[in-house]
Amino acid sequence: MKKVPILLFFLTANFLFLCAQPKYYEKSIRWQYLHNGWNIFEESNNTYLITGSNRDTFSQWNAYSCLINSQGEIDSVFQHNLPTGFGSTCNNGIKVEYGYVLSGVVNHNENPISAQCYVVQIAPDGSLIDTVWVGMQYSQSNCITRTPDGGYLLGGYSRQPTEFSRRPYLVRLNADMEVVWDSTYIIPTVGFGLGYFTELIADTTNNSYYALSIASYQPYDLVWLHLDDTGTILDHRVFPSTPYDWPTNTASISIWGEAMIRAKDGDFVLSISEIQLDDPIGCYLLKLSPDGDTVRWKKKIDTIGYISKIHQLADSSFILGGSVSALQPDDISLQGAVAHVSKDGDVLWKRIYGGTENDYIYDFTPTSDGGYFCTGRIESNLPNGGANVYLLKTNCMGLLTEPQAAFSATMDTAALTASFQNLSEFVYPDSIDGGHFIWDFGDGAVSSEISPTHTYAQGGNYTVTLTALVCSDTSVFVQEVSTWAVGLPQMGMEGFAVYPNPAQDHLVVENHSLEKSATFVLYDVLGRQVLSFTPNNQSVVPIEHLPSGVYLYQFINPQKNVLQQGKVSVFR
Repeated sequence: MKKVPILLFFLTANFLFLCAQPKYYEKSIRWQYLHNGWNIFEESNNTYLITGSNRDTFSQWNAYSCLINSQGEIDSVFQHNLPTGFGSTCNNGIKVEYGYVLSGVVNHNENPISAQCYVVQIAPDGSLIDTVWVGMQYSQSNCITRTPDGGYLLGGYSRQPTEFSRRPYLVRLNADMEVVWDSTYIIPTVGFGLGYFTELIADTTNNSYYALSIASYQPYDLVWLHLDDTGTILDHRVFPSTPYDWPTNTASISIWGEAMIRAKDGDFVLSISEIQLDDPIGCYLLKLSPDGDTVRWKKKIDTIGYISKIHQLADSSFILGGSVSALQPDDISLQGAVAHVSKDGDVLWKRIYGGTENDYIYDFTPTSDGGYFCTGRIESNLPNGGANVYLLKTNCMGLLTEPQAAFSATMDTAALTASFQNLSEFVYPDSIDGGHFIWDFGDGAVSSEISPTHTYAQGGNYTVTLTALVCSDTSVFVQEVSTWAVGLPQMGMEGFAVYPNPAQDHLVVENHSLEKSATFVLYDVLGRQVLSFTPNNQSVVPIEHLPSGVYLYQFINPQKNVLQQGKVSVFR
């Protein structure tokens, strides 16, 4: 029984990728000194719109919209600046039929307590359509949703002119951005009105709304509410905190929530954070029944962190985006994080990104290729006090890699059996959401094993193809195997030469061996034959028609045995 290693002579198709920009990456962009990337939206032409707020070192905050391409390169930036003395921040937004609507606050820089809800209407390219100040003075919008009649509901807080305390506040707008009603709330059973709204969900089946609110102040209570279209509270649930007892040093628990979605089964899924005296800030996922009356489950996601965005996948599992501390307990600097959890809230995987300073993921969008594009704020490796817009583009596993297929093969020539060793990288077949392999052995047989063996029915040369698939990414590696042992030991036969290497406009091919009838064959990186002839002792071959790149050559005798092979580069 003779086993012969089979030399790889077709290059992986991923060679072209090495010269291209990476599909996935982590980077930051800037055009001023301080930036927040609050929202990201995917456009149909493979571009993305980021909205947020920024300012130079000593200037006022203002809203902006930034259009970037799929590589995170800036196409255009629109600054939605207000007159001198006024600043604005828009930290939430929604996509509408004519573009986007952002909401936040506008304030007078000389009077910090003076503020008013602020709406910015922008076109798909980020250019400004209009700005509107709405609601009562001393108010701010933290969240926005569309109303069933095409208007808008803004949630946040309001203040009295003579006090600093925040009170939960809603303002209802029609499609023309005119105020229909607004209301400041005292949450029932909590007993007083301090707090603010953090999330709104419209229910088009009954013209009502669901909301999250923070009530009280130090410690916090989390309140889930159901409201009708006039803003009247229909129902509510309070997740109370434990009052802090100074004399006995009893621990105090504060609970607040940032994100909420309506799950496919009708339940509500909330991201909540809890803090207890001398304990870190734990972040959890909480699932409530449709009436908010029953806690289905509560699962801890991390010891220190915040969940800013929840997205449910087709299989009812969830993708979470936010920030956690990966350097605890000595340093609680936050880093960006993306996690995949099951439909029951169990963590399947969690990835940490960013540097050693505070880096945040505020929002992400699923991309058309099945991955995720995140934005936020990054402070790592920047001048003291500076912050850039954070960009993170990953595959469906939260990774920045693409698969690279490769394999080697050993042939048992007596049994006509090939043993294949899978040398692929970045596929993770044994992981949650991991990739898989498809083998085509060149004789009609296929396999999905990682490193299979295959017995051929008869001797011959076969083209074997390994395809590695991860998420929406594919890598193909092609290799020709021969069941014949004859000729293979002659791979190093002397008397052949190919030069110059690298070549520009011609190749010199020499055959001074005893195999005068050997054919010279040249292949491109995909294994396609681009040149074939029988050389003399010395033949000069023009190659001006060949693109720059790496090529593989072989000298083959009439019996189809490979006598010698190698690589040559064409460079201009």
